[in-house]
Amino acid sequence: MLSYRRSRALGWLSTRRIVFFAFVMLTALVLRVMDVNPAVAQSRSVTAWKVAESPGLDPDSPIWDEITALTIPLTAQQVTAPVGGGTVPSVRVSAAHHDQTLYVNIEWTDTTLDDGSGAPEEFADAVAIQIPAEHGAAVPAVCMGQADGAVNIWQWRADRQHGLDQLGKGSDFVDLYPNTDELFYPAQRAGNALATPGAEVVQNLVASGFGTLEPASLGVVAGQGRHLDSQWRAVFARPFPAQDDFQPTFKAGVEFDVAFAVWDGRRADRDGQKSVSSFVRLKVSDKTAAQPTTGGSEGGSSTGWLIVLTAAILGFGAYAVFIFLIPKPAPSKEDAV
Repeated sequence: MLSYRRSRALGWLSTRRIVFFAFVMLTALVLRVMDVNPAVAQSRSVTAWKVAESPGLDPDSPIWDEITALTIPLTAQQVTAPVGGGTVPSVRVSAAHHDQTLYVNIEWTDTTLDDGSGAPEEFADAVAIQIPAEHGAAVPAVCMGQADGAVNIWQWRADRQHGLDQLGKGSDFVDLYPNTDELFYPAQRAGNALATPGAEVVQNLVASGFGTLEPASLGVVAGQGRHLDSQWRAVFARPFPAQDDFQPTFKAGVEFDVAFAVWDGRRADRDGQKSVSSFVRLKVSDKTAAQPTTGGSEGGSSTGWLIVLTAAILGFGAYAVFIFLIPKPAPSKEDAV
């Protein structure tokens, strides 16, 4: 009789498992139909609003005062050597688009301006944006992507901007040098951006894993930074159309994954030693900017919270089915023997 009682109990547990499995499959189906990506934080998103005028590359453009910024937490990079960073706790990100060009404004706290890298002990402040190369693909590894998930990286560096700002101002030696042919300027001949007139401040890079970082073959990303009152602000700008397969195409009504990284030169941040974020969503909206709020962050996705609430209700409902509608079999007379 003991084996009979055990079989009845196992049958009751099997029924619960079947119902639970059906609930899990139903939830997965709902997420699939609604095109919800559980690998990203659904409640954290940056909206690129449509604006009537271009903000240009001015970090202090009044247009940015009309757009709510999202505060995104950063942490130390701990995936690959050199690990470290984490001294910058967060960035505030806002975005806009005008005339088929995307603009991203990033602000973070840094009490020192570090725009030199002319000595071994000098390191520059910098900030970067990382976007999966292919829209709609699975979210790649947040550190430099992976073999089947390339990423496009835009990096602005304070020393690069400072060097280009100084380029052309000249010195007594350069002004007196009699030859102007590039043969007599080896840095320009070698392609050194800091010695090349017309070079861009932002490096447009692509990667598909550690050790694969290289300049993009085509395409220009513009940018400009400004340090004031212990705050850095940097603006990036890129046209919507992509120039090659390793760079995403932007358009209104489409969402993208995006991550951020910051280097603090005074803390000797360089290479992999940096403060990094996880992926958040970037929504390119065809609507104009909403009024800014005092919270310092966008409200996020109400759809995400609705999905979580729905899933919670379904979960409690399934649990109630287990407990109340599928009662545990009562002991029979044979069980009592």
